[in-house]
Amino acid sequence: MNTLAERLGFPRPNRRYILPTRFGLAYALVVFLIFLGAVNYSDNMALLLTFVLAALAWLAMIRCERSLSGLEIEIDPPPVGFVGRPLAVGVRLRATRFRPPTLLAVAFRGRERTDVPRPTVGETQAVALSFVPARRGRVPVPPWRLSCERPLGLFHAWCGAPSGREAIVAPAPATDGPWRPPSALPPWRDHEESEDFRELRPWRSGDPPRRVAWRVYARRRELLVRTYEPPPSPELVLRWEETDAWARGAGRERMEHRLSILCRWVLEAEREGAPYGLALPSVTIAPNRGEAHLRACLEALALHDP
Repeated sequence: MNTLAERLGFPRPNRRYILPTRFGLAYALVVFLIFLGAVNYSDNMALLLTFVLAALAWLAMIRCERSLSGLEIEIDPPPVGFVGRPLAVGVRLRATRFRPPTLLAVAFRGRERTDVPRPTVGETQAVALSFVPARRGRVPVPPWRLSCERPLGLFHAWCGAPSGREAIVAPAPATDGPWRPPSALPPWRDHEESEDFRELRPWRSGDPPRRVAWRVYARRRELLVRTYEPPPSPELVLRWEETDAWARGAGRERMEHRLSILCRWVLEAEREGAPYGLALPSVTIAPNRGEAHLRACLEALALHDP
């Protein structure tokens, strides 16, 4: 259910708000009691103290509210995240107007705040904020909130707006089942006959004796070791059908678990550095490798909808 403030559009984008803190309310109560005592006993020094304290609070309120003016906030495109894991999003503050140095707090709505110094004019202050997505797919990045309670901590000023960004959230990698599909070949080979000769290099401790060029050693009295071109890595295609044997649950839960298994296989294949592809019922991605290919596979898993 929306609160009254949300139905009235509060807070609204690009607007600043300010309210007294608990300490500010206590401060106001003390000033009011001093004022009552000064009026009751006709104490001019107490009245002067009252006006000085009230003026100090007034200046603190103006300074606190103006600390948020002249700032531009930009949300960087978020990386691909995973369900249930913190997703870090870059936020940049840029000052377009001079204000005295102070400490600001920036956060996604409902998340922990991060303190950051107010940048000077022309300077950009970068900070990373995180949130935990609860579902896969296209997930809106929560609205940001910029606040300040300085100086004195009497008032809390803030402004906020929607981030305007969407994050691609892939299923969380499975923690059970095989770490690679059974049809995949081992990532390494130990068959010297299938390798192509590359060059001779000086012997190093740990080199196997069978790779030493003994004929060269007999002529030059120099230990050299034969090196070979590594065999080409087989192209691996991660198929939806291969996950059925390890999937658990039924219906939607079973489908999500199968996607989690594929997500684990994709991450393991990328870590090994071998070309790999992805075959889903709705999309097929040709074998490749690299950051762009990994993102494409994770996006396909995130947006899969049978």
